[in-house]
Amino acid sequence: MVLNKAVAVGSSIFSRAVFFLSLASYVYASNSDHDVVVFFQLLFLQAIVIAFLSASGFFRAQNFTTADQASAFFSVYLVLGVSSLLALLGFLFFSEQYSAYKIPVILIWGGAVFTAFSSPLSGYLIISQGPIKTFLPSIVVAIICTLIVGFSPYEMIGLQPYLLIVGYQAVTFLVLAVLAKDVVASAIVIVKNLKVSEYLGHVKENLNIGVILTIHLAIIFQFRETWSSSVAPSVASAVFLVFRFSDTLMQFTHMVLSRHAVVSKVYFAGNSSRIALVLVWAGICSFGLYYTAQYSAAFAPLMFAITAQIILDIFRQVWGLAFLSQMENFKLMNYYWYVIFPPIFSYIVTYLTVGNQTIVAIYTFNLIIVATGALITLLQLRRGSPL
Repeated sequence: MVLNKAVAVGSSIFSRAVFFLSLASYVYASNSDHDVVVFFQLLFLQAIVIAFLSASGFFRAQNFTTADQASAFFSVYLVLGVSSLLALLGFLFFSEQYSAYKIPVILIWGGAVFTAFSSPLSGYLIISQGPIKTFLPSIVVAIICTLIVGFSPYEMIGLQPYLLIVGYQAVTFLVLAVLAKDVVASAIVIVKNLKVSEYLGHVKENLNIGVILTIHLAIIFQFRETWSSSVAPSVASAVFLVFRFSDTLMQFTHMVLSRHAVVSKVYFAGNSSRIALVLVWAGICSFGLYYTAQYSAAFAPLMFAITAQIILDIFRQVWGLAFLSQMENFKLMNYYWYVIFPPIFSYIVTYLTVGNQTIVAIYTFNLIIVATGALITLLQLRRGSPL
C-alpha cells in the first residue's frame, strides 16, 4: 500500500508537472512578452485561489473513516467554491490591468475551483478505493493534455492554453466525483438543506491555513505585478518562466524530503551556528544576485533569468528545509509567523533598499522571504515559542 501510494502520488505530480511545464514553454515561445507575463500571473492567481479554497484538505480527508464524514467536509468546500465567484467578480471589477483578459481570468478561476473540489475527494478516495484508482485519472488526463500541447497543429495562443488548463482540472474533478458519487450526492443534500454551518468546525483549521496562505501569496502577487510592469516585458516573461520551473523542482524536493531525517538532524537543531550560517549564506547569494544584475544587459533575458535563479535556488533550499520543519512540528501560531511576517518584512526592506522597480528587486524580495522564514523557524525551534 505504501509503495503503491508513493508510485501513484509521484506519477501524478510528475505527469502534472510535465504538462504544465511543457505548456508554459510553448506559451513562452508562441506569445508576446506581455501576454506571457499575464499568463504566468494568472497561474499565480490560480494558486492563490486554490490555497484559500483547499488548504490542507487532501491530508485532512485521509483521516476520515466514513462517507458521512467526507460528505460533511466536502459540503463546506462546495459552499466556499461557489462563494468564491463573488471574489472573482470583485477581481474583475477592480483589476483594470486585466480588463482585456476577462475570459482567461474566469477560466483560470473556474479551474482553481475544480482543483479545490478535487483535493478532499482525492484524500478520501486514496483511503477508500486505493491510490492507483484515485490518481490514475489525473495521470491519464495530464498525459493526454501534454500530447495535445506537443502535437497539436495549433499554437498555444489566445484562449487555448487557458482552455487546456481548465479542461485538465475539470475532467480530473468529474472523474473523481463519479468515483465518490455517494460523497458528492450527500454533500449536495447537506448544502440544499442549509446544514453546512453544523460542519464548519471540521474545517476551522483548514480555513485558517487557507487565509494566511492567501495573504502570503497575495503580497507576492502584488509585488510581481508592480515589478513586471516596471521592467522590460522580455525580462519579466523570462523570469516568470524560469520561476515556474524552479517552483516545480521545489515541490519535488518537498515530496522527497518529507519526513526525512535530514530535516531535523542536518539543519534545524536551532543553535547559533546555524543562524549565522543562514545569514552568511544569504549575504553571499545577495552579492551574487547583485553582481549578476549589474551585467544583465550583456545576457539574453532567458540566460539572465536562469543564472539569477540558480543563485537564488542555492539559498531557496534553506526555505525548503524550513517549510518541511514547520510541517513536521506543526503549530498554527508558529505557522502564522512563518507565513505572514516574511513577505511583509521583505516588501518593506526591498522597497527601502533596491526599490521594487529594479531588475534585481524580484530576487531580493524572494531572498529576504527565504532568509526570514528560515530564521523564524530556527528561533522557534530554539525557544519553543511562536516567535
